[in-house]
Amino acid sequence: MFFRFLFLLILPLFVSQSYAQSKRAFNLIEKKKYDQAIEMLSKSIEKDVLAAEAKYSMSVLFFTENFPGFNTDSAYVYIKEGISDFGKTDLKEIEKIAKEGIDSLTFVNQKILIENYDFVLTKEKDRKSDYEIYLRKYPTSQKVDSAIWYRNLRAYEKSSEEHTWQAYEGYMQTYPNSEKYLHAKSIYEQLIYIDKTSDGKLPSYRNFLSTFPSTPFRDEVEKMIFTISTGDHTIDSYEQFILDFPNSKWNNTAALYITMINEDYGVSEFSSFLNKDSLQRLKALEKQQLFVRYEGQQYVFQATTFQIRSNLTWIDDSYKCGEINERFLLVESDDTTRIINRAGSIIFSYPGITKVEDLGQGIISFRTADGIGAILVNGKLITAPLYEDVQIIQGRYLAIKSGEKWGMISVNGNVMFAPKYDIIENIENLIKIGMNEKFDLVTADFFIPYLDGNTNKLNLQYADLELLHNQMLLLYRNDQQAIFTTELQPLVPFQNHELIPLEVGILAETSDGFKIYLRKSIIQPSELWSDADYSADWLMLKKTTWNLYSSKLDTLFQSEIDSLQLLNANAIQTFKSDTSTIYFTNGKSFKKPMDCEMSIISSPPTRQTLPSFYYQFTSSDSPVVIINDALDSIKIPNKAKNIAALGREYIIYSYKDKKGLLDSLGNDLLPPDYDGIANYNRGSVTLLNDGELGLYNLMKNTLIPAEYHKSLKFYSDTVLIAFQDDKYGLITKSNQIILPMEYEKIEYFNDSVAWVSKGDEWNLMNIYSSNLIMDNITSFSQPAGFGPDSYYFETTRGRGVTNSQTGLLVNGSFTDIEKKGTQIDPIYITELFVNEAGLYIQVIYDKVGKIIFRNAYSEEEYEKVICDK
Repeated sequence: MFFRFLFLLILPLFVSQSYAQSKRAFNLIEKKKYDQAIEMLSKSIEKDVLAAEAKYSMSVLFFTENFPGFNTDSAYVYIKEGISDFGKTDLKEIEKIAKEGIDSLTFVNQKILIENYDFVLTKEKDRKSDYEIYLRKYPTSQKVDSAIWYRNLRAYEKSSEEHTWQAYEGYMQTYPNSEKYLHAKSIYEQLIYIDKTSDGKLPSYRNFLSTFPSTPFRDEVEKMIFTISTGDHTIDSYEQFILDFPNSKWNNTAALYITMINEDYGVSEFSSFLNKDSLQRLKALEKQQLFVRYEGQQYVFQATTFQIRSNLTWIDDSYKCGEINERFLLVESDDTTRIINRAGSIIFSYPGITKVEDLGQGIISFRTADGIGAILVNGKLITAPLYEDVQIIQGRYLAIKSGEKWGMISVNGNVMFAPKYDIIENIENLIKIGMNEKFDLVTADFFIPYLDGNTNKLNLQYADLELLHNQMLLLYRNDQQAIFTTELQPLVPFQNHELIPLEVGILAETSDGFKIYLRKSIIQPSELWSDADYSADWLMLKKTTWNLYSSKLDTLFQSEIDSLQLLNANAIQTFKSDTSTIYFTNGKSFKKPMDCEMSIISSPPTRQTLPSFYYQFTSSDSPVVIINDALDSIKIPNKAKNIAALGREYIIYSYKDKKGLLDSLGNDLLPPDYDGIANYNRGSVTLLNDGELGLYNLMKNTLIPAEYHKSLKFYSDTVLIAFQDDKYGLITKSNQIILPMEYEKIEYFNDSVAWVSKGDEWNLMNIYSSNLIMDNITSFSQPAGFGPDSYYFETTRGRGVTNSQTGLLVNGSFTDIEKKGTQIDPIYITELFVNEAGLYIQVIYDKVGKIIFRNAYSEEEYEKVICDK
C-alpha cells in the first residue's frame, strides 16, 4: 500500500507538468468539478470521430486520485483509444494539439503510468492469478517480463508446496520458458522416478525405463534391473540383460560373470565387453603351480613362467607347504589383508581376513574374527563377514547361517529371507529347505520371486528322504512313501506302502500285496501280487503261481511256476510240474534232465575277472558240464574227480591223484600229470610238480615247465621273475633266460630297466644289455602321490628322484625332497643344508627335471618359507 500511496502522491505533479492541454478540462478536474468535466469531454468524444485529446483527458480524469469514479480500467481504455485516434489524426490537428503540450509521448507516458500503477497494485497482491490478469490486461506493458517472472515464480512456489511430480509436470507444461523450468524438471524427474518405482519391483523399473527412456536416472534404474533380474546368477539371466540393454554400463559386469560361471575366460559371444587377452592370460596363469620364495624382506609367489611381487609382507602359512593351486590368494601388503588373483591384482581388501575359499561360480568367501562374508571375483562385496557359514546353493544363491538358522541372499547382496530355517542344502539339482524336522524340496527357480521382494509358499511336508540310483528320490511323509525324480516328477505316488528300489524300478509292498513300478515295462502298476522277490537281474512275482521276469530285458521268461531258486548272479532255476528249467541272464535257458543231480562249479573272482559258473549234471553214466552263457556240453573224463574252475578259460579235474586242465569247451590242455594247478592270473595258471613250479597260458599257448622253486611272477606282459637256488632272475614266456638267477631282489621299473640288488645296494639295470643306469642306491620307494612312474631314492650322498619314463629328474645329493603339484604336473622342491656356511640351498625342478628356481637362504630367511607341517 505504501508504494501505491507514493505513486498517487506524485501523480498530480506528473500530470500538471506533462499535460498543459485543454485548460478548461483540466481546470474542471482541478476544481473537482468532475461531472462537468465528464459532460464536456463526453460531448467532445461524441462530436468528433477522432477525439484523441478528449480521450486523453478522460483517461487523466479516471486516473485522478480524488475522482470518485477513479478506475484504472476506464483510464486504460481511454488512453488506448486516444493513442489509436492520435495515430489516425491528420497533421494539422496534431500540430494544434502539440501547441497545448500534447504529443505522442504524452499518450505513451499516460499509458505507461497506468500500467506501472496497476503493476504496483498487482505486486502488492503478489499472486499468480493477479499476475495473469495483469498480463491479459497489459500485454504490451513494459512490466510484462517482470509480471511473467513473478507469475512463474509464484507458480513454481505453488508447485513446490504441493511437491508432487504432477504439480511440477503441470508447471512445466504451462510455463515451458520459465526460468525455473530446468530446476522443476530435475525435481519432477526425481519425484516421478521415486513414485513410479516406489514398490522396488522389477516390472516397475522396466515400465519406468520404457516410458521415460531419457531419464537422468537411467544408470540407476538399469542397476536396479540388473540387480534384481540377475539375482539368480545364471548365464541366461546375464545374457538376457545384455540383450535387453545393449548400451548399459553394467554389461561388462554381466559378461565377466558369464565368464566366471563358465570359467571359459572370455570366449563367449559377449566377450567383446571384456579384455579377452587379459582373461586368457589369467587362465594360463591359473594352470601353473605356485611355490613361495622370500627375498628382500618380502614374499614372492613363483611359478614356472611368472612370479607375483606385490610387496607381500605376510602370506597364509598354508602356502609355504607348496601345491598352491588356488586362483585367489590371501596376503598382506601395506598392513592390510588382501585377496589377490594370479596376475597379482588386488581383488578385495578387508582388515583381519584369516581364510579365503573359492566357492566356484565366480564367488569367494572370506573369514574374519567377526564371521564369514562373500565377494564376487571382481571384488564386489556380496555380504560383510556377518555369518557363521556361507554356502553356495545350486550355483545361484548363497545360504547364510546366523546362530543355528539359515537364510538366503542373492549374489547381488539382496536378502531374500532372513535366517529362520533349520536347514538349506543342495540335494542333486534340488534345494532342501526346512525347519522343525520337516522340509520341502524345490528347484532353484522356486526362489526367483524372492529376488524381487515376493515369496512363494513352501510346503514343509517331508520327514525324510533317500537318494536312489537313476536320479530318483525316496520321500517319506507321515506314514507314506513316494518316489520322485530329481526333477520332482512323481514316479510312485504317496501311499501307505514300503518302497524297495530295484535296478530298473520300484517294488511297492502294501498290506494287500505287492505292486511293481517300472519305467518301461510289460507289467502294469495296477496289478496286485501276493508275493514278490527280486535280484539285480530277476523279478519274481506271484499271484497263485509265480512269474519270472528279466528286469534288464523286460521279458516274461516263464509263468505259472510252482517254485523258483536263485542259483547265483547269473542263473535261476524254476520248477513247474515235473519240469525244471534254468534261465540265464543273457536270455538263454536249459531244461534240466529230471534224472540228473546238479551241482554248481564256480571260479573264484580275481582282480581282473568276475566269478564264472559251470553247471554239472551227474547221471548214472557220466557227468556233463554246461557253461552258463553258451550252453555247450563239455564231457569230463569218466573217472575225473574234484572238478573246479579257474577263470572263464580253465576247468581243473583230478585223475589218479593228479591234476589235469581242460579249456571251457572241454578240450584237453594239460594231461593229469601235475600235483597242483592254481593261482589264476592274467590268463595263466601255476603248475606244481615234484615241488617245483611252472606256468601255463591258454591264450599264448605257452608252457613253462615246472622247474622253478617259487611261483613265477609277471614282471611285464612278456617277462617273468623266476627263482632258483635262492636267487632271482628274469625269463621270457618261452622260458629263455634274460637275467641269470643271481640277484637278491628284482623289482619293476619299466619294461626294459629293472631295480636289481646284490647285497644291500640297489642298481637300475637294463635287463637286455645288463648295462647299469644308476648304482649305489641304498633304498627307493614310491611315496603316496608320486605317481606310478616316479621313484624317490637315497644314496650315500643324498636323496633324488627318477622317473621310469623320462629318466633322472633330481640327482641324489639333497638333504630333503618334497614333491608338490599333481601327478601330471609335479614340481620337486629340494633342500641342501651347507653347515659350514649356515645356508640352506633350495632348488626347484619341474616335471622333466628342469631347474625353475634356485636360491640360498640364511637360517632366518629359510624359516620364512619352511612349511610347519
